[in-house]
Order: sequence, then structure tokens, then C-alpha cells
Amino acid sequence: MFCRIAGALACATIFFLSNVSARANQQQLQALLAKYLIANHQAIPLHNNGSVKSGDVLKMPEEATYLSRNRCFSLPAVSYTSLTVDLIRTTSALAGELEGQIPTQKIADIEAELHGKLRETATISIDPLSQEEPPSGYRVLSKTNGAPECEVIANLWRGKEQDKILVTRVFHGTLNAVSTFDLGGDLTAEAAIEEKKINSILGGKPL
Repeated sequence: MFCRIAGALACATIFFLSNVSARANQQQLQALLAKYLIANHQAIPLHNNGSVKSGDVLKMPEEATYLSRNRCFSLPAVSYTSLTVDLIRTTSALAGELEGQIPTQKIADIEAELHGKLRETATISIDPLSQEEPPSGYRVLSKTNGAPECEVIANLWRGKEQDKILVTRVFHGTLNAVSTFDLGGDLTAEAAIEEKKINSILGGKPL
């Protein structure tokens, strides 16, 4: 969820993602993930701050912890709840940024063995996936212990902070690339016969 006060982003759900590499298609990959997470979880993706917790104040866009939740709130210890795996359809090029796809040469070897083309479906999975939030809901984050340094949180609720956000809920997920293949229309190989050939090319790894 997002809280906008006077047009400013005051608080937000955060989705921390691990295993995002800094390679050629990183910006495209991060754009895909941001679009998915905002649409499906109403969450802002983070890539650099894996220690963030609900009740923290972050400085953006650096993702740095500006103020720890323990300085302003008396909240119970963080407890994560496991969630079902998320799957995001994508291209093999973007999935390859996670270094999880089968090498191109091996795909070509399989196609040569079967005398035809394989259809690839590229997916990014978020697994494992878990979340944490204050047990009583994010409204408890509107009242601090009154310490002077916590005035920034009151200012966030008033819409007076432009480069900080109050974290209301946190998702943690690890990105993995998954490629599945099936026979194209021009391939009629019987699966049981070809399985040994394919596994031999993949070094024993099932297709």
C-alpha cells in the first residue's frame, strides 16, 4: 500500500529483492519488476537494503535507513510469514540476467539432436517469498514515542518530507530464472526415447 499526503509519498510497502545483477539488461529487468510489484503488491522494489523493517524511515532513492523503527516505536520482534511463490512471465534475455537459464549452446545441441525447434517459456520466480508488518496494522505507525528525532515521522504523515518514506510492510523475495521447453509443431519425438539424449546434453539436468 502507498500513503500520499498532500501529493507526497509518505509511507509505502517495500519489496526487497535479492539476486538482481548489475549487467546489461538490469534497467529493463528492474522496470519489469517494479511494474509487476506495484500492480500486484502495491509495493516499491528495493535492491540494496535487505535489513529494512516495518516502521523504519528510508531515505530515497538511496534506500538507506534514515531512522530505525526501534528509535520511535515499541513494536514486537519482526516475524515473517511465508507466502506462495510469485511467477512473472518474461523474455529469456531478462531471465538470463539472473544467470538461471540453460546456456544457448546446449539449447542448440538439443534442437540439433531432435531435428527441430524447441519453444521456450521464460519465467522469473520469486521464491522463497515472505512478508512482515506490525501485527495491529500500519496505523500504529502514526503515533511515535515522542522523541525529537521522530518528528520526521509526524512530518511524513503531514506530507512535509519529500525524500523519505515510512515503511509499513516488507516483502522479502529471491529472484530465480526458470526456463521450460516443449517440442515445436515440427517435432514428433517420443519423450521417453529422447529423454536420455536431452539429459546427456544437459549433463543430467532435466529439461
